[in-house]
Amino acid sequence: MKTILLILTAFLIVSSSLGQGKDTGELKVKQVKEVKSTSAPVSRAEAKAVFEKAWKALATGLKVKGTNPVKIPVDKSPITKNEVLAAFNAFVAQTRPMFKRSATKVAFNVARVRKDLDMKGFGKLIEEGFVMPVGPLVTGKNGTLSTFEFGDAVGVLLIRIADLAHLPARKFTPALMPDGG
Repeated sequence: MKTILLILTAFLIVSSSLGQGKDTGELKVKQVKEVKSTSAPVSRAEAKAVFEKAWKALATGLKVKGTNPVKIPVDKSPITKNEVLAAFNAFVAQTRPMFKRSATKVAFNVARVRKDLDMKGFGKLIEEGFVMPVGPLVTGKNGTLSTFEFGDAVGVLLIRIADLAHLPARKFTPALMPDGG
Protein backbone atom coordinates (compact mmCIF):
# COMPACT_ATOMS: atom_id res chain seq x y z
CA MET A 1 0.00 0.00 0.00
CA LYS A 2 2.86 2.35 0.88
CA THR A 3 4.47 1.55 -2.45
CA ILE A 4 1.33 2.51 -4.38
CA LEU A 5 1.00 5.72 -2.37
CA LEU A 6 4.67 6.55 -2.99
CA ILE A 7 4.29 5.90 -6.75
CA LEU A 8 1.15 8.07 -6.91
CA THR A 9 2.85 10.89 -5.05
CA ALA A 10 5.89 10.70 -7.33
CA PHE A 11 3.62 10.65 -10.39
CA LEU A 12 1.73 13.75 -9.20
CA ILE A 13 4.94 15.64 -8.51
CA VAL A 14 6.46 14.75 -11.86
CA SER A 15 3.27 15.49 -13.84
CA SER A 16 2.74 18.84 -12.15
CA SER A 17 6.34 19.87 -12.70
CA LEU A 18 6.17 18.91 -16.39
CA GLY A 19 3.15 21.17 -16.83
CA GLN A 20 5.19 24.11 -15.64
CA GLY A 21 6.73 25.63 -18.75
CA LYS A 22 9.12 28.50 -18.92
CA ASP A 23 7.24 31.45 -17.54
CA THR A 24 8.90 34.70 -18.38
CA GLY A 25 6.26 36.61 -16.48
CA GLU A 26 5.28 38.83 -19.36
CA LEU A 27 2.07 38.53 -21.29
CA LYS A 28 2.48 38.85 -25.05
CA VAL A 29 -0.33 40.93 -26.47
CA LYS A 30 -0.60 41.65 -30.15
CA GLN A 31 -0.54 45.37 -30.79
CA VAL A 32 -3.83 46.58 -32.17
CA LYS A 33 -3.57 48.94 -35.09
CA GLU A 34 -5.17 52.23 -34.21
CA VAL A 35 -7.55 53.52 -36.83
CA LYS A 36 -8.24 57.20 -36.62
CA SER A 37 -11.73 58.39 -37.39
CA THR A 38 -11.94 61.61 -39.32
CA SER A 39 -14.77 63.81 -40.38
CA ALA A 40 -13.39 63.82 -43.93
CA PRO A 41 -15.65 61.97 -46.34
CA VAL A 42 -14.78 58.42 -47.36
CA SER A 43 -13.39 58.27 -50.89
CA ARG A 44 -14.39 55.70 -53.49
CA ALA A 45 -10.87 54.23 -53.35
CA GLU A 46 -11.12 53.77 -49.57
CA ALA A 47 -14.59 52.27 -49.86
CA LYS A 48 -13.43 49.86 -52.57
CA ALA A 49 -10.54 48.73 -50.34
CA VAL A 50 -12.95 48.13 -47.44
CA PHE A 51 -15.33 46.16 -49.63
CA GLU A 52 -12.43 44.05 -50.91
CA LYS A 53 -11.38 43.19 -47.34
CA ALA A 54 -14.99 42.50 -46.34
CA TRP A 55 -15.47 40.18 -49.31
CA LYS A 56 -12.24 38.34 -48.47
CA ALA A 57 -13.48 37.87 -44.90
CA LEU A 58 -16.83 36.52 -46.12
CA ALA A 59 -15.15 34.20 -48.62
CA THR A 60 -12.81 32.86 -45.94
CA GLY A 61 -15.18 32.72 -42.98
CA LEU A 62 -18.49 31.81 -44.60
CA LYS A 63 -17.11 30.13 -47.74
CA VAL A 64 -19.06 32.53 -49.94
CA LYS A 65 -18.62 31.67 -53.59
CA GLY A 66 -17.81 34.04 -56.43
CA THR A 67 -15.90 37.26 -56.76
CA ASN A 68 -16.51 40.58 -55.09
CA PRO A 69 -19.70 41.96 -56.68
CA VAL A 70 -19.01 45.59 -55.78
CA LYS A 71 -18.00 47.65 -58.78
CA ILE A 72 -16.89 51.10 -57.65
CA PRO A 73 -14.58 53.29 -59.72
CA VAL A 74 -11.34 53.78 -57.83
CA ASP A 75 -10.71 57.50 -57.47
CA LYS A 76 -10.31 60.12 -54.76
CA SER A 77 -13.84 61.53 -55.05
CA PRO A 78 -16.15 60.94 -52.07
CA ILE A 79 -18.56 58.03 -52.18
CA THR A 80 -22.26 58.84 -51.75
CA LYS A 81 -24.80 57.14 -49.55
CA ASN A 82 -26.65 55.74 -52.57
CA GLU A 83 -23.42 54.23 -53.94
CA VAL A 84 -22.82 52.53 -50.59
CA LEU A 85 -26.39 51.21 -50.58
CA ALA A 86 -25.91 49.88 -54.13
CA ALA A 87 -22.74 48.11 -52.97
CA PHE A 88 -24.67 46.66 -50.01
CA ASN A 89 -27.36 45.43 -52.41
CA ALA A 90 -24.68 43.67 -54.46
CA PHE A 91 -23.20 42.04 -51.34
CA VAL A 92 -26.59 40.79 -50.18
CA ALA A 93 -27.57 39.51 -53.62
CA GLN A 94 -24.32 37.56 -53.94
CA THR A 95 -24.52 36.07 -50.43
CA ARG A 96 -28.28 35.37 -50.35
CA PRO A 97 -27.87 31.76 -51.60
CA MET A 98 -25.77 31.10 -48.47
CA PHE A 99 -28.54 32.16 -46.07
CA LYS A 100 -29.79 29.34 -43.85
CA ARG A 101 -32.92 31.17 -42.75
CA SER A 102 -35.10 34.09 -43.75
CA ALA A 103 -34.55 37.55 -42.35
CA THR A 104 -37.16 38.74 -39.88
CA LYS A 105 -38.69 42.04 -40.90
CA VAL A 106 -37.52 45.14 -39.05
CA ALA A 107 -40.21 47.63 -38.07
CA PHE A 108 -39.29 51.19 -38.97
CA ASN A 109 -40.97 54.52 -39.51
CA VAL A 110 -40.93 55.38 -43.23
CA ALA A 111 -41.36 59.07 -42.37
CA ARG A 112 -37.82 59.11 -40.90
CA VAL A 113 -36.26 57.82 -44.13
CA ARG A 114 -34.80 60.48 -46.40
CA LYS A 115 -37.11 61.61 -49.15
CA ASP A 116 -34.63 61.06 -51.99
CA LEU A 117 -34.06 57.37 -51.08
CA ASP A 118 -35.22 54.85 -53.67
CA MET A 119 -37.37 52.67 -51.38
CA LYS A 120 -38.09 50.26 -54.22
CA GLY A 121 -34.38 49.60 -54.72
CA PHE A 122 -33.05 49.92 -51.16
CA GLY A 123 -36.10 49.47 -48.91
CA LYS A 124 -35.52 45.72 -48.62
CA LEU A 125 -32.09 46.37 -47.10
CA ILE A 126 -33.78 48.28 -44.27
CA GLU A 127 -36.65 45.79 -43.88
CA GLU A 128 -34.29 42.82 -43.59
CA GLY A 129 -31.92 44.54 -41.15
CA PHE A 130 -28.88 44.99 -43.39
CA VAL A 131 -29.02 48.76 -42.89
CA MET A 132 -29.92 50.61 -39.70
CA PRO A 133 -33.43 52.11 -40.03
CA VAL A 134 -32.32 55.45 -38.57
CA GLY A 135 -28.66 55.24 -39.56
CA PRO A 136 -26.76 57.78 -41.63
CA LEU A 137 -27.29 55.88 -44.90
CA VAL A 138 -31.07 56.33 -44.86
CA THR A 139 -31.53 59.63 -43.05
CA GLY A 140 -30.60 63.19 -43.96
CA LYS A 141 -29.71 63.72 -47.62
CA ASN A 142 -27.77 61.70 -50.18
CA GLY A 143 -24.34 63.02 -49.37
CA THR A 144 -21.00 61.79 -48.13
CA LEU A 145 -20.15 59.65 -45.10
CA SER A 146 -17.49 60.04 -42.43
CA THR A 147 -15.18 57.12 -41.69
CA PHE A 148 -17.13 56.35 -38.51
CA GLU A 149 -20.50 56.33 -40.27
CA PHE A 150 -19.18 54.20 -43.13
CA GLY A 151 -17.44 51.72 -40.84
CA ASP A 152 -20.50 51.40 -38.64
CA ALA A 153 -22.76 50.71 -41.63
CA VAL A 154 -20.38 48.10 -43.10
CA GLY A 155 -20.16 46.41 -39.69
CA VAL A 156 -23.94 46.14 -39.44
CA LEU A 157 -24.09 44.65 -42.96
CA LEU A 158 -21.43 42.02 -42.25
CA ILE A 159 -22.96 41.03 -38.92
CA ARG A 160 -26.37 40.58 -40.54
CA ILE A 161 -24.96 38.50 -43.40
CA ALA A 162 -23.07 36.30 -40.93
CA ASP A 163 -26.20 35.98 -38.80
CA LEU A 164 -28.36 34.80 -41.69
CA ALA A 165 -25.69 32.49 -43.12
CA HIS A 166 -25.47 30.61 -39.82
CA LEU A 167 -28.08 28.20 -38.50
CA PRO A 168 -27.92 27.82 -34.73
CA ALA A 169 -28.00 24.33 -33.20
CA ARG A 170 -31.50 23.01 -32.51
CA LYS A 171 -30.27 21.57 -29.24
CA PHE A 172 -29.55 25.00 -27.74
CA THR A 173 -32.06 27.26 -29.52
CA PRO A 174 -35.60 27.10 -28.09
CA ALA A 175 -37.21 28.56 -31.22
CA LEU A 176 -35.66 25.77 -33.33
CA MET A 177 -36.39 22.89 -30.96
CA PRO A 178 -38.78 20.26 -32.33
CA ASP A 179 -41.31 20.91 -29.55
CA GLY A 180 -40.98 24.68 -29.87
CA GLY A 181 -38.94 25.13 -26.70
